[in-house]
Amino acid sequence: MPKRLTTEEKVKAMTLIEEGYSYCQVALRLGNNTQPSTILRLKKKYDETGEVKNKPPPGRPRLLTSRDERILVHRIMTDECSTAVDVQKSLKVNEKLEVSTNTVRRVLKRNGLKARSKTKKPLLSKTYRKKRLEFANKYRTWTVADWNKVIGLTNLNIRYLGQTERNTVGKRMVNH
Repeated sequence: MPKRLTTEEKVKAMTLIEEGYSYCQVALRLGNNTQPSTILRLKKKYDETGEVKNKPPPGRPRLLTSRDERILVHRIMTDECSTAVDVQKSLKVNEKLEVSTNTVRRVLKRNGLKARSKTKKPLLSKTYRKKRLEFANKYRTWTVADWNKVIGLTNLNIRYLGQTERNTVGKRMVNH
């Protein structure tokens, strides 16, 4: 696929056309695998608009710059903010940016972050850690057969702390 013509090349092409060169001759002089049809389209655009530069891109301009996006991702990755709503509020207060939570989610997704459920972890106080260590030392010599003898252990339903609560955070997706 041929590359786009630079503004200088477009001006040079228009100058050559005005000097009387054909589209094929102008394309050959420019080189870079430029096609005569490209020169023809350039001439039509020049006749319509009087300019050789490209039109502005269509659509609404982005609310967030690449720097704003990096700040947003940094706040999630450093646990300064844990949800899209937190990031939205942080941007509003610190950066004076009004964006929706969906915009924040799109930016996070575009930067390789995916919503995950945050796991609740129990607070391990000093006394609780001490009791856990005593328990581990007391039963460290037990085998699997010993543990299977414990009454009702095979039929025990274990529910992790905070299993019903859902709090989503951004985590980077890894392709294996």
